[in-house]
Amino acid sequence: MANAGTLPISQEQAKVLDRLGTQGTEMLAVEAVKAKRKASPYAKRYGRAFKKVAKKYQKKSGGWMKNGFKRAQREAHKIARKGK
Repeated sequence: MANAGTLPISQEQAKVLDRLGTQGTEMLAVEAVKAKRKASPYAKRYGRAFKKVAKKYQKKSGGWMKNGFKRAQREAHKIARKGK
């Protein structure tokens, strides 16, 4: 049992691995897989709201107060749900 630790792979998987193993094409394969996600309108509203309220829950040094991040996050979600 020389192959006790290996798993069988399909022909498609073997082709992909061969393509990734060739010189110079590994970057092309990685770039083809990566896709930038598009932020939803709600995520944009939440991000803007969080930046506005975060200062209230941070110390002068820039660190978070006790439960500050949690409270800022909750308030930002509340504002984002309301606003359009």
